[in-house]
Amino acid sequence: MALNLKIPIKMIQRQNRHHYQKISSAIIFLLMTLFYQSSIAEITLPSLGSTSDDIITPAEEKRIGKQIMLQLKISDTLVTDMEIQEYIQSLGKQIAYNSNSPNTHFTFFVINNKNINAFATVAGHVGIHTGLILITRTEGELASVLAHEITHVTQKHLLRQLDNSRKLSIPTIAGLMVAVLLGSISSDASQAALATTLAASNQARLNYTRSNEEEADRIGMNVLVKTGFNAHNMPDFFKKMQQNTRLYGGDKIPEYLRTHPLTLNRISESEDRATKHQTKQRIDSLEYHLIKAKLQIDKFDTHKNAINYFKNLLSNKKFYYRQSIEYGLGYAYMKSGKYPQAEKLFKNLSLQHPNQWQYQLAHHLASSKNKKTQLANSIITTAVKTYPDNNSIKYHYIKHLIALGRIQEAFDYTKNILPENQEKASIWYKLLAQSSHKLQQFSDEHYYLAQYYKVENDLSNALRQIDIALSNKKLTLYKTEKYDAFKKELKLKQRQLKKDNK
Repeated sequence: MALNLKIPIKMIQRQNRHHYQKISSAIIFLLMTLFYQSSIAEITLPSLGSTSDDIITPAEEKRIGKQIMLQLKISDTLVTDMEIQEYIQSLGKQIAYNSNSPNTHFTFFVINNKNINAFATVAGHVGIHTGLILITRTEGELASVLAHEITHVTQKHLLRQLDNSRKLSIPTIAGLMVAVLLGSISSDASQAALATTLAASNQARLNYTRSNEEEADRIGMNVLVKTGFNAHNMPDFFKKMQQNTRLYGGDKIPEYLRTHPLTLNRISESEDRATKHQTKQRIDSLEYHLIKAKLQIDKFDTHKNAINYFKNLLSNKKFYYRQSIEYGLGYAYMKSGKYPQAEKLFKNLSLQHPNQWQYQLAHHLASSKNKKTQLANSIITTAVKTYPDNNSIKYHYIKHLIALGRIQEAFDYTKNILPENQEKASIWYKLLAQSSHKLQQFSDEHYYLAQYYKVENDLSNALRQIDIALSNKKLTLYKTEKYDAFKKELKLKQRQLKKDNK
């Protein structure tokens, strides 16, 4: 069952738009978007004297972070490809480990949007647009973006800039953040989200300083170097951004580049800092180029153009890793329905690089699409034994079992791999619900959907699902007690959230 929550876009009225634009510019800094330095920073505002914990508690911060992630998932803008998800999480955590707050919990995610953007919100949530990933030339440039955003979090820039937050409720603060985040994706959705928020809050003010960005640049570069990347990756990316600003020009400059201009002074300072660090030559990981190849496909208007793009790179030998271009070509074939070509390409990659799980998974998917069921089964069965902790392979193994009608086997396997950390169990609960439905265990289906919504912090839908599960008059006493106990747990959590959000 899909989330049945949508932001009411039509509710925004024309007279609210001027108010939206005025407030939106005032809260842009709330997101600590990448490399912020607009002309509005010339305004001198009083600094806050309180500590971050005086403004917002860690528990409140965590609740706001969860609500932001829920709204982003509802907006259907998050990249769900597990290979891409796990890559950005892995790279982000490597960098965060080398920050001045290695024990801070971070969540890194990718937003499917061609705009060049990145941001950090509360509770260590850091988002990267696909457009930004694609514009980077090296893994070090991408790492410099993450290092900058991680520093905003570890230096508590966002929390220190929340002025008068005690007068705003938790949903209001989260709503303001979501409004700006959605603004980078859909202006209509952003206006609607902001209009909803403003109904509960007539005014929201933030103080901010240019020094926050300078600090994020300076400390971020140290973190970048400590992680093993070249310090020059940061000014290199600055110059790339400046180049894009010049390319757009006039009224066609994207909103991100309007509000985040780069100055020659800032680039110069970054280059000066970089020269003080020992030059390091770090080879890009293959994984970086593989996920870029995947993302590149959706950049084109047609799959045919994507295929021609990869073919041209191969014929002109313009690549860092040839295999990453072949990988992209294979997925372009898949998306265009040319399954035999994709299968052949992925088979060759698997034979040439037998220890690269991505090629085995791709070979399985192409074989399955090419109706070679026995071969697809052999590949994924071997892969799940070889890589028992790989979430991408486990996920597709379960989907494969369900497709073959081996539902009970899929259900049992999923139950066995449920992680102890409930926050990581979301996708597996959804698969348990799917298996339960096919097994005609409909009460169980709604119970697992309730578990899914609980993890997603959507308690209203969680309660709705558990009520449906309890409505079955043929439930055993054991399941009735189990479901009822879970409902009480949800109600208690909901009451606590309402109390905390006041």
